[in-house]
Amino acid sequence: MKYNAEPFEIRSDIWAPGISIAELVNGKQPFLGLPYIELANLIQTWTPNIDDKLISFALKELILYLLKTDYKQRPKSYGEILEMPVLQSVHIIPSNDEMNCIKKIIDNIVP
Repeated sequence: MKYNAEPFEIRSDIWAPGISIAELVNGKQPFLGLPYIELANLIQTWTPNIDDKLISFALKELILYLLKTDYKQRPKSYGEILEMPVLQSVHIIPSNDEMNCIKKIIDNIVP
């Protein structure tokens, strides 16, 4: 495994919402059951497969942006993410259809 000697920064944390959204969209955890050492290696080369049947192209692109292998290619701040056009049209209070869609996805995630 190649270790990065650069200091930790927010772009490392930005990967977390990306993987969480990908898990919701795909309905499964991509690394379930892997030992931590394998996970650390896999994350450095992993190419996410995002099931875009339920989401827009723009949301898929956001997920892929958050999950960039090279953290320097990820957003520099959460503010930068919130300013992205795909999130500008999101209503603060989700509709019943949106809530039902998320509930269906969550209900189907394997523990």
